[in-house]
Amino acid sequence: MDKDFNKQKQRIEQVFPTGMEDIFKRQETLEIYREFLKNNLVYPVRLTGVEDFDWEEFYVLGPGSKKEYEMLKKTRPLYTDSYVLNSIDDDSDEHFGV
Repeated sequence: MDKDFNKQKQRIEQVFPTGMEDIFKRQETLEIYREFLKNNLVYPVRLTGVEDFDWEEFYVLGPGSKKEYEMLKKTRPLYTDSYVLNSIDDDSDEHFGV
């Protein structure tokens, strides 16, 4: 595993009760994490992505044309863009998270 991922995982694990076996994308853990974020974030929060969006994968990791990617980047969100988070929604999804 990448050492940056390990640091991120260790930081996230500190939010959960000691001994919790699986912190990844279960409804119970999503609720705990959402409450932690709601109680600890000071809005607005500036965010960037940590991995490419689904549409970018073809161009970033696959055989997609660099020229086409450059054109699409002008009108589509990028994982390297900066975003402003103003609130945390009460909904969560076991596949997509909070």
